[in-house]
Amino acid sequence: MSSTLFTAAIILGGVFIFIILFVLLHKKGHNKKLAKQKAVVDDVIWKNKLEIIEQESINNYVLAIDKVNFILLYIKFSGPKEEAVLIDLGQVREVKITTEDNTVYEQRKGKAVLVDKQVSQLQLEITTAGMQLKTSLVLYEYKDGMQDFVHIKRRAEHWRDIINSSVKELSHTSMQLLVK
Repeated sequence: MSSTLFTAAIILGGVFIFIILFVLLHKKGHNKKLAKQKAVVDDVIWKNKLEIIEQESINNYVLAIDKVNFILLYIKFSGPKEEAVLIDLGQVREVKITTEDNTVYEQRKGKAVLVDKQVSQLQLEITTAGMQLKTSLVLYEYKDGMQDFVHIKRRAEHWRDIINSSVKELSHTSMQLLVK
């Protein structure tokens, strides 16, 4: 009886040690990834002489705003190489939140019937004033997996509001400069 308990204790101890090692390795890899992302963000900020007022990391994307120079910084880390985009807020007309959906249809009695609808992407769509160009800043992709979509959408709405208010603030200050 005691040998069975001893064997079970050894097996449980081995499993426990394995789990602890796995968690530590995962945490080390995650910290390494965050340190690399921070270094890239700091480098872009330094090279472009930005004065960041607010910054947020959402999944593998970073948004930051410079209200002194009126620049929006967006960095995408989800690809093989990070992509940084700087957007002049003086050229922005409006910002909206858009989604791209995947629809799943099933054939029933010879007719296609909608079975499921999934959001494949959530993005901030920025329309510029001059040429009516639209830039999409992705904040969620279906491949990101089981992320909290509702939370990400709330954060996207927050950033939409910040950018739109900064654009309005910029237009008011430029109007005041023209009046004087």
